[in-house]
Amino acid sequence: MVLAEHGFQFLKDHMWDNEFGGFYWEVDLEGSATTKPHKHLYGQSFGLYALAEYIQASNDPDAVHLADRLFQLLEFHAHDSLHGGFNEFFLSN
Repeated sequence: MVLAEHGFQFLKDHMWDNEFGGFYWEVDLEGSATTKPHKHLYGQSFGLYALAEYIQASNDPDAVHLADRLFQLLEFHAHDSLHGGFNEFFLSN
């Protein structure tokens, strides 16, 4: 469980975009710099999947909150209400 907690903390503290929300595509090894700030729905979905698995194992309320924030962001920004489905690619700025 320690490794799962470490993974969650890295996602939350280094991969999460605190300004716009969602997960960055890539950060450096230390997590101190964003190397690819793009937002791909594909990557966001894996972030949501990782959070769901961690929540199932830990019942961590912080992970539940982050998963809910991500889901709401995807519904608001990525959902294509005109054609159905979701848009795949976003820039964080």
